[in-house]
Amino acid sequence: MKRALETALLGIGVALAALPARAELTVYIPLGSANTVIAVSASTDHIIRTFTGLENPHGLVATPDGEYLVAGSISETPLPQGAPADTPNSKLYVIHPVHGHVMRTIPVPGWTHHQAIMPAGKLVISTHPTRGAISVVDLAANRVARVVQTGAAPNYSLVAPGGARVYVSNSGDGTISEVETTGWTVVRTLEGGASPEHMVLSEDGGLLYVASPGAAAGCSTRPIIRQKPQPSTRAASSSSLGMPWK
Repeated sequence: MKRALETALLGIGVALAALPARAELTVYIPLGSANTVIAVSASTDHIIRTFTGLENPHGLVATPDGEYLVAGSISETPLPQGAPADTPNSKLYVIHPVHGHVMRTIPVPGWTHHQAIMPAGKLVISTHPTRGAISVVDLAANRVARVVQTGAAPNYSLVAPGGARVYVSNSGDGTISEVETTGWTVVRTLEGGASPEHMVLSEDGGLLYVASPGAAAGCSTRPIIRQKPQPSTRAASSSSLGMPWK
């Protein structure tokens, strides 16, 4: 089975996958206005494949088995006047890297900034900054299963180990939404500092490290206290990346 993981590089979603046919690590990069996704050999730094048929791809995730790539788009069509806010006007692209083309598209409500995937590989989470929400897409059904309102301009989503929680940084209002994934509801709101964006959990799951371009230090930490959940939790900034405030 192919194995894959998701990461971020220079602010764009990048997927890495080990393909047994080549027995090497391959990096997949969405190229935005070039309307393509490229595959780059991690060992040679050479482009080994180009995928076309996408519009302004941004944010990319691989299924856990590496079978598919899912790319979002930062393009959308204008909504008709009076249309509901969850009206689909953008799309996700499902790519088969071995076959070398877009297999299908999935309509979503608004352009997407970031994609994440649940551990089972069946649900993809997309952030929609202009809608103040995330969508949860069922890959098997090829449709949006849930839309969850989070905060202003949701930027990045992070799935906690096991998939029971998803954290969403809302760069427009300086908050982080903690989403419980059984009912897909926001159960807690953390203060995220100035313009929170990309995030990563500490190894023990106790701290959430957040890239905050609007903060003086550029990074902050959020304590994740599961034993005593609160409606709002204030978190202190850190003085340097990877060093929690004491």
